Amino acid sequence: MQSKSNINNLSRSFSKKYGPNTLSIITTYRCTSKCEGCCFNCGPDLPFYPEFDKISGFINIALKKFKTIKLVVFSGGECFLLGDELVKLVSFVSAKKIFTRCVTNGYWANTLDNAFSVLKKLKEAGLTEINFSAGFAHNKYVPIDFVVNGIVASARLNITTVVSIESNSKFNEKVFLGSKEYRDFIYKYPEKSKLIKIISTGWSLLKKKDRKYNVLSIDKGCETILDTILVTPDFKIKSCCGLYVNRIKEMDIGKASINFDKPYYEQFDDFLKIWIKVEGPIKIIRYISSLEADLDEPVFNHICEACLYIYSNKTFRKAIAKHYKNKIEDVVFKFLINKEINYRSEKKLIGYGI
Repeated sequence: MQSKSNINNLSRSFSKKYGPNTLSIITTYRCTSKCEGCCFNCGPDLPFYPEFDKISGFINIALKKFKTIKLVVFSGGECFLLGDELVKLVSFVSAKKIFTRCVTNGYWANTLDNAFSVLKKLKEAGLTEINFSAGFAHNKYVPIDFVVNGIVASARLNITTVVSIESNSKFNEKVFLGSKEYRDFIYKYPEKSKLIKIISTGWSLLKKKDRKYNVLSIDKGCETILDTILVTPDFKIKSCCGLYVNRIKEMDIGKASINFDKPYYEQFDDFLKIWIKVEGPIKIIRYISSLEADLDEPVFNHICEACLYIYSNKTFRKAIAKHYKNKIEDVVFKFLINKEINYRSEKKLIGYGI
């Protein structure tokens, strides 16, 4: 859905002034795990693409095009499969005074000594934050003890540590308190334990009876769309880093080339993306459903599920096209105000895992 109104042109020029704050790089779709319901269908048999020169070259282009980028994220798949190449990439970005985050399942932390050995190199390279993906789906492949080793080593090395847990009735953040090593760490290093943040996240295959255990609020504006540039292993550019970004063609904004900033800015002519940014897909669905008697408001476990519903449901898209003009002025005004506030306050990007 696109609206070429003067209001949208204003929002586009405003965004060009500020730009994205995060560059997120999916280094590979290969992973040591093959979790059921994985958003990118990652696994150990997938191709392994990473090339330091190619990735670092694109990072250079992105940082020159967008002076607003404050954080570079390395994820996957499993980015730790890159080994020393990951350390080089973190060092390369850190030398430019940019924050860095690595997202991992922690497979490499089979012992505390190994965890220290791996993370010490990244700490010395300048790593700002590490984000562990854990929970009932990941636990089938990576024991919780491995994640605990990684958490403890990371915090002791003074690295900001986030643990994203897909929770159900049997697996939630309390599982870490069952680990003696984790309890001992909290007792012995109370100050360093403040570096650890455990958050509950949704999972696409979460059963209805378990949805109450997901405490993540999803009734909010999307935190990554338009503010994050996502680069896939085959060097395609996406509008966000959401779970279903590869299933929504409207999130494709071209190839990673020297002129990729042009299609990035052009997407600000798409009012629906601005609306998702400001109010979030849940509020959009609620609003449109209230105007159309034939539309029900589905139940979602994750904000990305709601976004996928908006883009994939043809009946709903027709209803949006019918009613969206009534929201343009209000939404774009909020968008501009939010951009200005976030720009002035330099919204905190570290320790939130987004």
